[in-house]
Amino acid sequence: MQAIAENTTHYLTGKGVEDYGKSMNKSWAEIIDPPKTTKEEKELENIDCVEFTKKMFDKIRGKGANK
Repeated sequence: MQAIAENTTHYLTGKGVEDYGKSMNKSWAEIIDPPKTTKEEKELENIDCVEFTKKMFDKIRGKGANK
């Protein structure tokens, strides 16, 4: 609740209206009902950086695009 209250704080300055306070990086709907993670996202959570980089470059080169 505090982040919501601070998120709506605005000040009028010489530069115009400026936002002040914390901002929320998720909407209220995403907090209440978080989006489902895909199979690919679950796989990416548990791989090391070398494997991630290899998969990324394989996708760029068009290898394994249908996996």
